Amino acid sequence: MGNGVDIIIPVYNAYDELRICLESVYKYTNLYENRLILINDNSSEEKIKPYLDSQQKENVFIIHNEENKGFSNNINLGMAQSANRDVILLNSDTVVTKNWVEKIVKCAYSDRSIGTVTPLSNNATLCSVPNFCEENTLPEGMTIDQAAAIVEECSLKKYPRITVAHGFCMFVKREVINAIGNFDAEAFGRGYGEENDFCNRAEQMGYIHVMCDDTYIYHSGTKSFVSKEKEAYIKEHDRILYKRYPQQMHKNSLHCQENPNGWVGENIAFHFDIWNGKKNILYLLQSDFREGADDNVGGTQLHVKHLTIGLCKDMNVFVAARNKDYLQVTAYVNDKEHVFRFHIGEKEMFPVFHDRKLAEIFRAILGCFRIDIVHVHHTATTSLDIYYEADRLGIPILFTAHDFYYVCPNEKLLDYEGNICFEKECTDCVKCLNEKKGICEKNNYLSMWRKVHGEILGMCKHIFTPSNSAKEILSKFYPEITKKIHVIEHGMDKQPTLLVDEGQIIYTDRLEWKIEKIDKRKRCPFICGVAYIKYDQIEYGKVILKISDNKGKSIYLPTTYGKNIDVLKDENRFYAYLPYTIFEGRELCIELLLYKNNKYYMVKGKKQILKGLDFKRNCNYKVAFIGGLNEEKGAGIVRDIIKKGSTDIEWYVLGGIGETNLFQLKQENLIKTGYYYQEDLNTWLEYYKIDAICILSKWPETFSYTLSEAVLNGIPVIATNVGALGQRTIDFGYGAVISLEHAVEEALQYIEAWKRRKITANNVEVLEISTKHKTTKDMLCDYKNEYAVYEKMNLKKDTSFIINNELIKNALCSESNEDANNQMLVQKIGELQRHINKIENSAAFKVMRRVYVFNIPFKRQIRNYILKH
Repeated sequence: MGNGVDIIIPVYNAYDELRICLESVYKYTNLYENRLILINDNSSEEKIKPYLDSQQKENVFIIHNEENKGFSNNINLGMAQSANRDVILLNSDTVVTKNWVEKIVKCAYSDRSIGTVTPLSNNATLCSVPNFCEENTLPEGMTIDQAAAIVEECSLKKYPRITVAHGFCMFVKREVINAIGNFDAEAFGRGYGEENDFCNRAEQMGYIHVMCDDTYIYHSGTKSFVSKEKEAYIKEHDRILYKRYPQQMHKNSLHCQENPNGWVGENIAFHFDIWNGKKNILYLLQSDFREGADDNVGGTQLHVKHLTIGLCKDMNVFVAARNKDYLQVTAYVNDKEHVFRFHIGEKEMFPVFHDRKLAEIFRAILGCFRIDIVHVHHTATTSLDIYYEADRLGIPILFTAHDFYYVCPNEKLLDYEGNICFEKECTDCVKCLNEKKGICEKNNYLSMWRKVHGEILGMCKHIFTPSNSAKEILSKFYPEITKKIHVIEHGMDKQPTLLVDEGQIIYTDRLEWKIEKIDKRKRCPFICGVAYIKYDQIEYGKVILKISDNKGKSIYLPTTYGKNIDVLKDENRFYAYLPYTIFEGRELCIELLLYKNNKYYMVKGKKQILKGLDFKRNCNYKVAFIGGLNEEKGAGIVRDIIKKGSTDIEWYVLGGIGETNLFQLKQENLIKTGYYYQEDLNTWLEYYKIDAICILSKWPETFSYTLSEAVLNGIPVIATNVGALGQRTIDFGYGAVISLEHAVEEALQYIEAWKRRKITANNVEVLEISTKHKTTKDMLCDYKNEYAVYEKMNLKKDTSFIINNELIKNALCSESNEDANNQMLVQKIGELQRHINKIENSAAFKVMRRVYVFNIPFKRQIRNYILKH
């Protein structure tokens, strides 16, 4: 190790590549300690010999062969130039990079058993990155030196084991040469397979071969090796290798198939991707918007989704959010998505201000991903450590208030009786926090809460609210931040009515579906059923019905959804009310499509005919309540309006219901659809021909996307005069506002008045409302301008970067990341066990178990009832 290294470069033609190679060697190699041996194998290009002669200097040796001896003989000749120095075999079509020799030597002597070392390259089979066993090109605009710097910076210095070295740049310890001898020039004189033979012999003597995963050497290809007989002797050399080393060659073949070090390339691929000159922005929110993520529906999630989709062309967007027991970070870069999952355990019972593990993860994310801007949207499911870590690094922090969580853990600012509390001097905060959040009344909790959150709001460069109302409320509690608050209204665009390009449909016999129930008695016939793709691990998808009448009218109707609770089946359950205003006649033809992973699936020719329908045309006034409804969203008010309203009004509750009395309410003129996909709402509003929409929230919402959806569909709104909901309705002329105190009476008065106006106008809608609304494009432009103020950070590595890289590597979701997959499997088992324990301890499970075990009357009826409900 102390004698320096002999760098052996066999040369045969390829003058231009040789010059580039030597320039890089001189630039990045200490030739006082190391020696360079250039062996001209009787090159036919006339420029080679004089050029090599001109290179002769101290520690640079030139050898000219009188005849062509072949690659292996040249290597042996070079290795014979000393008896005690390690060697690096280097192709003449390579470009070396900074500290290459020092890093390779450090790798070689990190373990006594290491015999050879091969660095990473764009073109080096087992050591090719980012794509394994491929000839890779560098990203546009990236230099070789920049690629090498990225590789070194993101490396974990694991020095992973490989089956054989690659001769393009191959370090060999002198003790290995002394132990097993030279290359077999007799069998492999012309090249190809000689390093495999050498490595297999070394392995049999107890040596291993490793990849130097922090060093990158560029390899342009095989320009100096153009023999016409190449294919023939490659086959012959392979035959020799398999005959000599059948087990080792089999192991090498498996290595090529399985790519056990795939995480190295994936890690580099990610870092190559984010090297594009764009700013890196991190969004943190309470739940991810990705399909399949836990709690992925909500205004905050929708807003961040719009920002991510709209800005990922201009910035590298990182979205961090809790997904069950993980902090999931998705990087949206160059039309690619890289997913990282950090295990953080179950959400704590009470809000957490500081968490050591989360702080460590945030620190790694900010450093390894070179985050330039942190934009926090919600921290209810994590901790506040993101603020402190970003502030410590000098990264600008922005915050958007989607509710009033930073004012009070009761983020909707309703007291324990469900009344607005921010407009009055609340003397019952202690009692309220105890009843709603379980906080001990002896704790001075709220003052501490506001002190902590006031501190982190002080760290923010700017604070955004989507309405003036939200700004006013936030400023009331934190007047010192008023000047920081910028109002940027959320943007939204009207979704088109659902259409399906039938040329994009995939026909498959694996799609199973059936309609289990048909209720023709309702004003809108109701159907429910199940649909799923057989043998598919991901069983859910969106069900769409193609409905045709016998008059030629045809529509695509999105259904609402729910999961079958029978644990013996895992099918996708769907529900649909068929809009009677669309069709004529007494028959409908139903066909079904399943939409998942951006594809439509259908069984060719399968259909079901519904007969005996009676689509009676009527002029009923149709009122909808949209979005999820619970007590805070006015479910009690909705229930009373429906019960007291006239029978010639059709009521539609579009969305989930989280309030028992409304959920159980049944009337002939009431339709409750259940949960829906946000992008489908406009299709329903059109097909059901909704005349008015009531949005009756009791809490001071900061924006209200449901109001936006109504407006974009041109439907007048009746809204409670609370928060942004009332303010926006008044300011933009979206409809009528009513007081919370007399909400039921006032809402019914407006509905009756609007109904009479429509009847008087012979069912032609004459109520004019504004449809003015900020588009997502305009909103994105506003945020681009806000982000443009901040420069790229160019954060320097700190001493913990190896630890951080290890953390990132273990979180990278990929098939080849065995460490991460094993860790996730163990954690998933623990998560499943907790869920099983919860199920087994539930009252429903205990009742069900008794029903199955004991011979009791009406056993089958009870079982069926439980499964249905």
